[in-house]
Amino acid sequence: MKITLFALVLGALSLPTVLLSGELAQAQGRVPEGSYLRTCRNVRIDRGTLFATCADRRGRLHETYLQRYWLCRGDIENDNGMLRCADHRPGDRAPEGSYRRTCWNVRTDRGTLFATCEDRRGRHHETYLQQYWLCRGDIENDDGRLRCADQRPDDRTPEGSYRSTCRNIRTDRGTLYAECMDRGGRFRATHLEGFRTCRGDIENDNGMLRCAERRPDDRPDDRAPEGSYRSTCRNIRTDRDTLYAECMDRQGRHHETYLERYWLCRGDIENDDGRLRCSDR
Repeated sequence: MKITLFALVLGALSLPTVLLSGELAQAQGRVPEGSYLRTCRNVRIDRGTLFATCADRRGRLHETYLQRYWLCRGDIENDNGMLRCADHRPGDRAPEGSYRRTCWNVRTDRGTLFATCEDRRGRHHETYLQQYWLCRGDIENDDGRLRCADQRPDDRTPEGSYRSTCRNIRTDRGTLYAECMDRGGRFRATHLEGFRTCRGDIENDNGMLRCAERRPDDRPDDRAPEGSYRSTCRNIRTDRDTLYAECMDRQGRHHETYLERYWLCRGDIENDDGRLRCSDR
């Protein structure tokens, strides 16, 4: 039987993948294996956090992330639009902490602490804290948001107009994370690296955190960057810190994809099976 090049490629893709350990995968910047890959796209990692766009049970897409993903001892799964370690079940008892004085409806579910917490104005907010058992000290209510009190002082969330339309705001290692409302009223997981370089307001730009005024040497121009992705992507454009394109996967299908803060890529920008990615991450 004549073996075609196409059959050889399919055969190579079907071979079992040798899994790296979590720590090695993180160090090399490779996205980890897991059942989430079947229902998530735009998968990437950035500074120890796994980001993806995942479908919920109704087929709606959600921006989601999982910190310290390499600590997962088993599968990483898509739990109704949220990335989750399938093996993280520290117990059904909610942890102690000062947050209990101003929060209620407290519960844990598969490694995440959920609660309804009161802010300084007496308003109530649905909030959650992933991997809460990693907190080394108190768990507190920070103006309606669950937070580990052992965060460094310089990791406190900054002021800005984004606070009026964002929730679950937190910082980690110089990056600001939040879920922000877009013009359609949907909340999207977003983050802003190097938020301390913002000289003015931090704003919610249609569901995306953005410096309203960034230092000139941090601002990219409007020209799409060079990279190997250009050979298999189309409709390429940039808009306010983000590179957009429609990129072809291994089966020849095109996917809408984007890469935030693309100018931080130190090497090539590539098309990774229909997803834009920095090859140096």
